[in-house]
Amino acid sequence: MAIADVFDSMINDRVYRSSIKVKEVIEYLYTTFTENKMDRQLLDKFLRMVVPYPIGTKVKLNIGCEAVVTQVNETMKLRPVVKVLNFIGLDRDFVIDLSKDLHIDIVDEIV
Repeated sequence: MAIADVFDSMINDRVYRSSIKVKEVIEYLYTTFTENKMDRQLLDKFLRMVVPYPIGTKVKLNIGCEAVVTQVNETMKLRPVVKVLNFIGLDRDFVIDLSKDLHIDIVDEIV
């Protein structure tokens, strides 16, 4: 229950601070719960239900272009499959599996 409470309080606005991005909360939880194996197992179970970038989410990549999430990677949810929309120099969209291209990363979600 504590994991869900921490997650919920971090991703939602509070009187004393703005909400935190889901990606950042997941990274925080992983660093916080790595010391205790029991806690880590509970965290892994909880995070199996969380999708930080649902299909259709528009994102900005560190290579300077926008993309849309086309598939959730169940083993690496922070690294989905995306379709790049506006890569300079190309006249067509293309797909990148971020779990395979580790030098490319999501830097922001476009709302």
